[in-house]
Amino acid sequence: GGKVYRSAGIMLGKVLASGQEISGDHQIPWFWHCTHCGAGATSATYPTGCSHCGAESAQLRIVRYLQPIGFATDIRYKPHNDVSSPAQLPYQDPRVLVPSSTWVALPDASLGRYRFSNSGELFHFSNGEHGAGYAICLSCGRTDSQTEAGRTPESLSNPALENTHLLLRGG
Repeated sequence: GGKVYRSAGIMLGKVLASGQEISGDHQIPWFWHCTHCGAGATSATYPTGCSHCGAESAQLRIVRYLQPIGFATDIRYKPHNDVSSPAQLPYQDPRVLVPSSTWVALPDASLGRYRFSNSGELFHFSNGEHGAGYAICLSCGRTDSQTEAGRTPESLSNPALENTHLLLRGG
């Protein structure tokens, strides 16, 4: 039979397929969604307002996100073959991002409106097991769901400092 593994973190992409190590900090981009017009986008810098309708940043839902290159198990984890109770995270509806497009009324405007773009995107995300996001060690990749926003899980005693928790892939 197959084996069941549990993801304990993310692969940070510090090493290329060639084995060359990448130096420097990880860029953690921003995702924003306008509560006024429904537009949204990703950005390398903190958004100051909606690029579609001009709404101020107070009307934006703004979060940081990581796009991992993969997931990793803890090197100390013992895989098993019990598939009777899989652990699944709560589902989040993806955001549809349709940049620089205008709303077009349906022939009967009372039925709604639509917009379209050749450069549309789907933004899939997870807010973690408890809906409060994740704590991530940017040194080793260990990740755990937060029980409260801004509160670090016990498994990551201090993710900002190295060597304060068990490293994901050993050490």
